[in-house]
Amino acid sequence: MKIIIENDLEYNKLGKSLFGKIYLTSEGFDFPDEEWTDFVFPILEWWANELTAKRNTSRQLQLLFMDGSFEMTGEITRGRLLLQCRNSYSGEVLGTIECGEDEFRKNVIDGLRLCKKKFTQYGDKKSAEKCSGIIMKMGK
Repeated sequence: MKIIIENDLEYNKLGKSLFGKIYLTSEGFDFPDEEWTDFVFPILEWWANELTAKRNTSRQLQLLFMDGSFEMTGEITRGRLLLQCRNSYSGEVLGTIECGEDEFRKNVIDGLRLCKKKFTQYGDKKSAEKCSGIIMKMGK
């Protein structure tokens, strides 16, 4: 499993967000699809917060995309994530992704590091620091 984020992210100064290509790939399954674009930050912030809140538990997860009708729902069980990738409007399950909790967490952290780098390049020190804080919280 890998979270794919394009390097060339667009910066929205008013919304303090980054926009670009983001999707998950696992064993030939791409979700939502390999051309999907969305608000990379704050999506990664939401996912990080959800993972942090549910760390070392057997509770349900809901990982949302901002743009469109896609979400991942699943459960953390003994360090493993089983995510159902769905169209949230129809409820249709489009596929599943199974991976280690640590593997998913590392991918989110790598994405946040890219966001921090981009915010720094755009001179948005406050958002870069926010990324650092989220990364630190996820490492605990």
